Amino acid sequence: MLFNSFTFMVFLPLVLAGFAACPVGWRWAWLLVASGVFYAWLAPVNLLYVGAVGLATYGFGWGIGQAGKPWQRRALLTIALLAILGSLTAFKLYDFVAGELEMLFGWPGHALPRLGVTAPAGYSFYAFSAASYIVDVYVRRLEAARHAGHVALYIAYFPKLLAGPIERISGERKHGDL
Repeated sequence: MLFNSFTFMVFLPLVLAGFAACPVGWRWAWLLVASGVFYAWLAPVNLLYVGAVGLATYGFGWGIGQAGKPWQRRALLTIALLAILGSLTAFKLYDFVAGELEMLFGWPGHALPRLGVTAPAGYSFYAFSAASYIVDVYVRRLEAARHAGHVALYIAYFPKLLAGPIERISGERKHGDL
């Protein structure tokens, strides 16, 4: 769904009305459902990608928060960033780099394998948000969230596509959930 489409002009007021009608404690869930509808509008498979990044972010954030030894925290941070940013790199660059290497080294008849997959809508936005959250938990700017739904909303919140991928979770909240 494009921000400048008629569909979005109908979608946004419905989301805002639902938000206003929801009890305060459930507004996060309403926004998460609305964000899921937004990502799934063009291709429902997009929900798998954003869901996988959200689950990985929650899991790694929780693990970093629970790890007692500095080497464990560093290892989890490294694995998390490799998984999240590595998948972004694979989606965005792998096929291009494989083609360039074939041309550079002149490997006629020896094609490198291709993924043949393009990055889903908004992938770089939520991948960078996930990396930001993981780093903030690692440096103890905030505690790991206890609620997976709150992390999922932070990752998938659809209006942040307008803001760009480099935004941070509030640094004011060092204790408690998101």
